[in-house]
Amino acid sequence: MEKFKDQEEIKDIFKTILNVDVEIKDNIEFTEKIIFLSLVDRLENSFLEEVKLLADKKITISYITVEYWNVVLDLIRIVYGEDTSSYLHWYVFERFDNNGILTPIRGIDGKDHLIHTPEELWDFILTNPFDSYDEEEDEGDDDLD
Repeated sequence: MEKFKDQEEIKDIFKTILNVDVEIKDNIEFTEKIIFLSLVDRLENSFLEEVKLLADKKITISYITVEYWNVVLDLIRIVYGEDTSSYLHWYVFERFDNNGILTPIRGIDGKDHLIHTPEELWDFILTNPFDSYDEEEDEGDDDLD
């Protein structure tokens, strides 16, 4: 298992205070990424099931699920922050236009990026913090809900 910064110091603290040897197995950054990717995948699949239900059976459940979506997105906002929450909202709900065409998102490099997978979203988020955006450019997109 890959070692992370301060792993030995943490093991020494357990040995000194509790007189036990511990084995640290978790790579926190890797685990956070895996959880995030799974979360995005499940959210996207849930939304697509709603869309499919409407398209195939002409049944809309959005009047029921909208509050659940808001709760989930609020929890994501608490855990990952406003920026990541906004990117995730875009990925799940706005990444495809009404014709099913993948739409790009503009990065801090000024270029449009096509995001196909949760992994690509993860990488994009790490390299494109919202704080780097020009406020005037995004004036019309303040509320994504």
